[in-house]
Amino acid sequence: MLTIRQAGVEGKILCAIEAENLQNYNPSPKEKIILAVKNDVNTEKAEKVLDDKESVVCTVKNDFNNVLKTQGLYAVRNIISPEIRKLNEKN
Repeated sequence: MLTIRQAGVEGKILCAIEAENLQNYNPSPKEKIILAVKNDVNTEKAEKVLDDKESVVCTVKNDFNNVLKTQGLYAVRNIISPEIRKLNEKN
C-alpha cells in the first residue's frame, strides 16, 4: 500500500493483508473504499465484509509493487485515478 501512497493517491490508506482483517475496520456509513489487490487475490470475502458495513466498494486488481518497479509512479497513478473517479460518481 506504500506504493499507492508513493503514487500521490490521497486519502486514508490501510493495509489489511487478509480479508478477515477488514472485520476489525469500522468504516463510516457509505464510506468509499478502494480495494487495491494483486491480480490473483480473491476479493469476495473482503467485498462482502465491507458491503455488510454499508461501504461503497471498488476493487482494482494489479501488482502495484511490480508496476511501480517496471513502469514508475505515473503508471500506478494512471491505474488508480480512473477508479477513484468511478468511486466518487457512486452515491
